[in-house]
Amino acid sequence: MIGASWRVLHGADQGDTTTMISSLSQAAENLHEATASDEQMHTEVIADKGYHSNATLAELAQVGVRSYVSEPDRGRRKWKDRPQERDAVYANRRRIRRVHGKAMLRQRSELLERPFAHCCETGGMRRTHLKGHGNILKRLLILLTLNNAFRRLLRHPTVSAIPIGHAALKDLPVAA
Repeated sequence: MIGASWRVLHGADQGDTTTMISSLSQAAENLHEATASDEQMHTEVIADKGYHSNATLAELAQVGVRSYVSEPDRGRRKWKDRPQERDAVYANRRRIRRVHGKAMLRQRSELLERPFAHCCETGGMRRTHLKGHGNILKRLLILLTLNNAFRRLLRHPTVSAIPIGHAALKDLPVAA
């Protein structure tokens, strides 16, 4: 059974950069609840350029989280009286230019952005005609869960992407 901890909803007037820290803390709680371990598991954040802001990167650095956030083209920056933000932005810039950082950003694009784009376009998630935030969140949860399950089935070596592959579904091992 899914608890109420998956229900994270931010207002449309709040930007990604202002809600990132609260979303990350909620994600950490969800991971802790799912794994039931006391150790800190993740100390890295990978995000696209919509989440890039000086204050957010400085906050992440302050709590000890390494950021891999794509940097938008902003031109020359002025850092007078903001050394913490400057150091956080420069550290992030160094990380995303390394081989490991580029690989992580590519993996994020492949495993997160592409399936989410499929849900938006073919899954009808771009527009919804439901009333109430609770109903919208339920629909999103069901759609994304089914999308993840279907993607896992297609990765199985005995299942093909054509309709004939559905016959192979009956031979798949069932998790107990």
